[in-house]
Amino acid sequence: LTFLPYLVPGIAFAVAYLSLFAVPRGPIPALYGTAAILVLIYPAEQMPFASRAGISSMMQLGPDPEEAAQVAGAGWWRRMVGIIL
Repeated sequence: LTFLPYLVPGIAFAVAYLSLFAVPRGPIPALYGTAAILVLIYPAEQMPFASRAGISSMMQLGPDPEEAAQVAGAGWWRRMVGIIL
């Protein structure tokens, strides 16, 4: 899902989001023409670039920090929260 903006052209992405937020849906009011739609859409559009940078930096780490934490006595939960996340 995060790589969807890579696959869809920008104009199609904009039309899809405008049609999604043009009418009220449940508790969400119609956001067409407001600044709130920019606040919601801009992070969704930029997500592939941020996740790509994060993935490439995580791939370079390797298992060394997690193994060092395990040797130091950190439990599974502490390793997950402190190192992986």
